[in-house]
Amino acid sequence: MGPSEPPWQVYAKALFPQGYGYPLWHPQPTYDSSSGLCEVEIGSVGWIDEGRFRRLFNARKARDDPINVGRVPESFERFSPPNMIEPNPAPVIVKPFVASRSIRIPSDDVEGPSTIPSTLMSVSAEESLSFECSTDTGALLLLGPPAMKCALSQRRHIMNYLREHVDAWHTHAAENLGLGVRLEELMFVSGTTKTDKWACAVFSGP
Repeated sequence: MGPSEPPWQVYAKALFPQGYGYPLWHPQPTYDSSSGLCEVEIGSVGWIDEGRFRRLFNARKARDDPINVGRVPESFERFSPPNMIEPNPAPVIVKPFVASRSIRIPSDDVEGPSTIPSTLMSVSAEESLSFECSTDTGALLLLGPPAMKCALSQRRHIMNYLREHVDAWHTHAAENLGLGVRLEELMFVSGTTKTDKWACAVFSGP
């Protein structure tokens, strides 16, 4: 990691290979003037900004939905393919942590599903967490398990939809809304992995 690399980039690079989606350094709901606090949802179209997901609109909602009003291009078409299978949440992370591949946490430090979350989410000078790392950078996500995954399975429908519409989304974001977002930075959220208790950490140095 270079000295100027921010923690949200370190975190994403370190944990993305674990296969649970794009790791957000700031995963908490954000405030939206039109709809209040908003979580990342399936169908959200947006981009990553300093570890946060910034939503442009939600492709699964109607044009006149409050979170879409004034944010969708004239050519907007709702993502509603035929024979749509609605996803059901399922537990995907049942351990109290996800660590980058360079990190090993001794089994003695993980006594049960609540050990790590209670350690980091309540301040106590008497509690600690030890780990071993084979590199000088790494990241940890500590959570109250289980984390639940919810994802669309119709990948072909999603890819066809993106090919048809992503250029219009970018033109709208850049020219009509004045956002400095590159085409390759736009994301369509096809699935989420969520929990209600978490803590994020990164480190660097010898």
